[in-house]
Amino acid sequence: MTTKQVLSAIQEINKQRFENPEEFRLEIIQLFAEALGYSLENLQFDMTLPQDDGVIQPDAVIAADLESKPYLGIEVELYPRDEQYIETDRSNIKNDEYGRRQHSFNKATEFFEAGVERVLIITNSHLYFSSGVAESNNEEAQGSKRSGHIEIGPEISQNSIETLVEALGAPSEIPQEPLDWGSPDEVKIDDTYFTLDIDEFLQRRKSVENEGDSNDKGDKFENLSEYMLNGFSCVSVIRKNVYNSIGEIDRVAEYTGSEGNPFFENHDRLIIVECKSSDDSIGSGEVRKFGDKIKTAGSSLGILFAKGGISGDEDGRYARRAIRNLYQRENIIMAVINNNDLDRISSGDSFYNIVDEKILEVRLSM
Repeated sequence: MTTKQVLSAIQEINKQRFENPEEFRLEIIQLFAEALGYSLENLQFDMTLPQDDGVIQPDAVIAADLESKPYLGIEVELYPRDEQYIETDRSNIKNDEYGRRQHSFNKATEFFEAGVERVLIITNSHLYFSSGVAESNNEEAQGSKRSGHIEIGPEISQNSIETLVEALGAPSEIPQEPLDWGSPDEVKIDDTYFTLDIDEFLQRRKSVENEGDSNDKGDKFENLSEYMLNGFSCVSVIRKNVYNSIGEIDRVAEYTGSEGNPFFENHDRLIIVECKSSDDSIGSGEVRKFGDKIKTAGSSLGILFAKGGISGDEDGRYARRAIRNLYQRENIIMAVINNNDLDRISSGDSFYNIVDEKILEVRLSM
């Protein structure tokens, strides 16, 4: 473990054009883990961590094994170069230096809430690192907090790198402390209109992320979307990969009725579903085409699962305007579910509540 190896890993980010984000994510995590002196045997990519209000599934952790509490949490965030805002599960953050730092701190906080005391957030603009932040009764541990940002560029402070290595460098032995999961009910979403096994959801989502073939990735993303739709107590997927005059419809779901007054009561029986597994945002042309599919099917509600979200800015232009026009002119609502919404479900939020929020957003976008 040397500061030279860490510097080399940082410079690797500076060289990247990020043409393959998932491949970059895997490579850069391994590069930093080794630069900080960790064995790749302790690098875990499939660990789910409990929180008070749900779970999180980080990009990677350093842990003795999958049953032990992580020693170090690692997350990779690639911020868009041409977008004015960073979409999060609660609000949009301005895509400037301050906003990106705030976003990476928020990500680190998720680790702290899960009891992980050391965190490294790797982005295409900076690194954020921290140690000793989680609650501790040990005064020595509280006093050993080290944290900071390192901006990625041609000039990088040697002192900052040394602080990073001191904060997150590998110990002589990774501690083995079992994860405290508490009650098994904590990893299941179960409310009036939606039920979902979070562990099953996370496994399916991870399978999508790890798939290298674009066609297989698309199929797995469609299956993940279907799994979420079937979690509704009053909805069932009834058709897969069917065609109308506009093109292929990935899934058709049916509202089967329910006691109470779910939002489905305000729409037609059929729900038209489109799935886009790409990490790139969806443009207005594809949004309008999906709107035509919904209209041709005689439905008033469509759900667009788009990992990369849709293009648009604060003024509502491009794809966002297309969605607004679809509602104003045709009384058709298109709810867009992006990667941040999948993060919310991973953390225990109900998919029913998320879709309800999306519908409300469209109706109030006049």
